[in-house]
Amino acid sequence: MGLFSRKEKEPTFTEPKDMSPVEVVTHLFAIIQLSDNEAAYEEREAWSNALAEMFPMHSSERADQFINDAYTKLNQLNRNDRKSFFIQILDQIKIALPQEQIQGALKDHLKNLILADGMVMSGEVDSLQVIENQLGIHIDGLDEEEKF
Repeated sequence: MGLFSRKEKEPTFTEPKDMSPVEVVTHLFAIIQLSDNEAAYEEREAWSNALAEMFPMHSSERADQFINDAYTKLNQLNRNDRKSFFIQILDQIKIALPQEQIQGALKDHLKNLILADGMVMSGEVDSLQVIENQLGIHIDGLDEEEKF
């Protein structure tokens, strides 16, 4: 077809097994952010703060690209594919991060993310249960009264 073809290229996405630690954590945060069908400003700030603490040498421009790629990828997946992708992300987190970082900083930042917008939505609770089961962690301090 040549140079003037109108066919747009499909974006290529990195498979979870090939993601860097910053990228895989970003995808996890994006999954939680979109579990209630919107990513609030406070949730994006919680993600940014998590990366700044966990990966102080990361490039914020590159991290922004990762979060935008994650949103695009997740919005293209159907429900079943999203669940499968979620499990792949969690499996890669177990490989990419040391256990003490999962049990410490990641766990703390996940709690901050879930509480960031002032409400704990049922989609976030469902995602949290999967995370706790897959990563062998438990996140305390989510009051029952705050859940919607």
